[in-house]
Amino acid sequence: MVFDALLWYNANKGGDTMIPYEVIEAKEILHEGFAELLADVSRIKDRVGLDPQDAVHPVSGFQSELRTILHRILGDRYNTPEDIAELKQEFVRARAYVRELETEDAGELQRKGA
Repeated sequence: MVFDALLWYNANKGGDTMIPYEVIEAKEILHEGFAELLADVSRIKDRVGLDPQDAVHPVSGFQSELRTILHRILGDRYNTPEDIAELKQEFVRARAYVRELETEDAGELQRKGA
């Protein structure tokens, strides 16, 4: 007998819990996107000399928010097309903020003559 995780989940949680393929695919793509943004923020913190363990600086707070979203994506928080639309909006806002940080970082490096 082959173990069917979806069948087990439906039997134990009740109801139809099928997640549309498009939602699963979008979750995976957005997970990769948020992971990339998180890596970008880590590089920015490194370039500007922020301690990786800093929890006070606003960029560190933003990094923490990204990490929280990243961990929630593959959980059961985003399972509908509406959830994905909300997540996409969060991604667009986060990406814009990271680009702003990169622009500020590049300007700072130019001012320092690096």
